[in-house]
Amino acid sequence: MPIKSILGFLLSVAAAFGAEVAMFQWGWGKHLFGITPTETISFLPILALAIIFGLSSDYEVFVVSRIKEDFTETGEALGAVERGTGLAARVVTAAALIMFVIFVAFMFSDDPIVKAIGFTFAAGVFLDAFVVRLTLVPAVMALVRAKLWYHPQWFSRYVPDPDIEGEQLKHRLAGQQSDPGTRSGS
Repeated sequence: MPIKSILGFLLSVAAAFGAEVAMFQWGWGKHLFGITPTETISFLPILALAIIFGLSSDYEVFVVSRIKEDFTETGEALGAVERGTGLAARVVTAAALIMFVIFVAFMFSDDPIVKAIGFTFAAGVFLDAFVVRLTLVPAVMALVRAKLWYHPQWFSRYVPDPDIEGEQLKHRLAGQQSDPGTRSGS
């Protein structure tokens, strides 16, 4: 996971913990949600880091892979960021809203621990999906442009290009078919 993604993840988790402390320790909005101010439960940071990291990784894959596909196809970095983010935004928005609604539903529990977990997860998912993955990551990619996708030849020995989509195979097969001296099946 690139450094920009890790920093974005940490930013969203830190903001979610800040909101959780303000709500559940300092009592901001206690009348709105029926909260009795108390300490943060000890296992909440571990749970939140794991859940939000997993979801943020999914959102990152959706956005960045779509941008990379477009860049590979067109070679235009800025346009790829715009088009790729536009297409991936639908999937990420739907996935994030589903998880956000599920976590907000925890807030209707009478158990203060469940309320704290639900609030923290909802804040973390919302911030990570909409602020980090759909705003900050594409903005950084647009600033860096094509340099982001540079892959030096010497590095190919250590990190090969797996060609998951099969583009290299398509080009190789197209080259064999266009060469009249090549016989298939031999």
